[in-house]
Amino acid sequence: MTGNADERAFLTRAFASASILAELGQSNTEPGFSRNGDQLFQYLYGTEETDVLRVRINKDLQGIADAATPVHGEPTGRGPRDADVRVYCTHKRLKVGVPAEDGSERTFDTAIKEYLRSRFDCATALAFTILPHNRFEPDSLQVCPWFLAYAIKQDFQFQNQFRPGVLGSMISALKLDRLATWVKYTPVDLLQLFDKVMVHELSHTRRGGKTVDVGGYKGYGWKNCRTLSTKRGGENVPQNNADSIALFTSISGLINQGGMVNADGTFTSPGDGHNNDHGAQEAGKMEEHAEPASKPGVTRKAALRARESPSDALRFKERWFS
Repeated sequence: MTGNADERAFLTRAFASASILAELGQSNTEPGFSRNGDQLFQYLYGTEETDVLRVRINKDLQGIADAATPVHGEPTGRGPRDADVRVYCTHKRLKVGVPAEDGSERTFDTAIKEYLRSRFDCATALAFTILPHNRFEPDSLQVCPWFLAYAIKQDFQFQNQFRPGVLGSMISALKLDRLATWVKYTPVDLLQLFDKVMVHELSHTRRGGKTVDVGGYKGYGWKNCRTLSTKRGGENVPQNNADSIALFTSISGLINQGGMVNADGTFTSPGDGHNNDHGAQEAGKMEEHAEPASKPGVTRKAALRARESPSDALRFKERWFS
């Protein structure tokens, strides 16, 4: 474990938040759970074949929540398993390997002892996920050091952030305009940015549904996800797209706090007079609706956790930082 205390504590909070967002998203896969939830599902997944899509998204969100869920106490110590996720804060394990037959550069991952299938470059990325050839090895999530360092420094800009007014300064400070990912950003794309990126990456894992970035950069951002929402058939469909499910969870968090996204990617933040809908009811009332007998909706525990800052004392089961 080579990650420093600040990195570990920050990531612990971020993954705990990602787990909560996934659970809130699960509730919004249930038709009728909330009006805003139904509208959000339509925005990102369209209006056709929705029963099948809801089942698929719910299942993937369960996997994401499980992969991100912290537990009390020490790891069990049985070693990594394929259902777990290694989280890296540095590139120390990645080495320049023997060139491929065509002379192209290859990267060797010393942790899984494999050459990476793709070239990963943190100069133009926030994070990336590696699925090893060996199915008994855990998946790896690489948080790009520059993004993690800035996120820790500017924690208030990333965690549970619902104020549209600060988004312009975040774009400038993060220099996100240098990344093709954010060329066509909308305000909601930067909502809970770090936590959303963690959900995005966890959705790439085997447990999280093995999503892809449909069309490369064309699968990123609210505008592109809205365009993708009506696609049916083949591989380039919304249920296969990582940013679609990531946006679904982050906006589910917004709905839970009393806000809502608009069709153009702007959003109404809590306290702006927006109709709070089902998910934004006060804690006591929300708990009454949180445990339907036959639904996987927000549990009483999740409803309470959604209103608390996850403790720094929480530890990840079977998860390593380096």
